[in-house]
Amino acid sequence: MTPAISAIIFKFLLIFAVLACVVCIPKIKKWLQHKLQKSKVVKKKEANMRALPSIVVGLVIFAIWMSIVGNPHVVETTIGVILALAGGIYFHTQILNKIWPKKSD
Repeated sequence: MTPAISAIIFKFLLIFAVLACVVCIPKIKKWLQHKLQKSKVVKKKEANMRALPSIVVGLVIFAIWMSIVGNPHVVETTIGVILALAGGIYFHTQILNKIWPKKSD
């Protein structure tokens, strides 16, 4: 397999992962509301589930940055980590809270 084909496949998989994450957020929320009872353990599980899309977004941003850079060194990797953290935090605080708001119990 040539590097160009593998790069195209990699980018397709990254886009698929992001779209799957966006589509699954309402389904995960509905499943949690239906299956789990309201307790401290459940609230902690839901908080962990709320963090999962943000982690996926951060990993996708880091992977895209690494594919753009090509042969990363320390500086490029550090920039990628900073971009991934900033993107994940922004997604969690600005976008995810609108899609999946915290419960105010």
